[in-house]
Amino acid sequence: MYKLEKTDLVYDDKFSFVAKDNVWKVHVDKEHQSAKQWPDKWGYIIENDKNNSKQAKQSMTEPIKRINNFMPVPRTASAWIGWKSTEETCKLEKYGPYTKARGSIIKSLKWPSEAVS
Repeated sequence: MYKLEKTDLVYDDKFSFVAKDNVWKVHVDKEHQSAKQWPDKWGYIIENDKNNSKQAKQSMTEPIKRINNFMPVPRTASAWIGWKSTEETCKLEKYGPYTKARGSIIKSLKWPSEAVS
């Protein structure tokens, strides 16, 4: 059974054209009421959105500048491995190319030579 808000009529037939028409009228009426009430209930969202968009425009920074002098990407795998090592900031050898150990660990631990072999 459908009981409608606008009228006190009760319809037993689900497929009645009159019932469907009354249901449609109630839906349209509620939609009009909601449209009238919307600014009172939700109008603050529009004001907040306007304020936020103004603040966002003010806080925007300058666009990022493109770097024109960049190194081309290498074509081979071996070049890919070492293409950044030519820059001073990316070098792997911090202490120079000819660093060597100051002795072996065997001598520093004073192990006999028979212990290693």
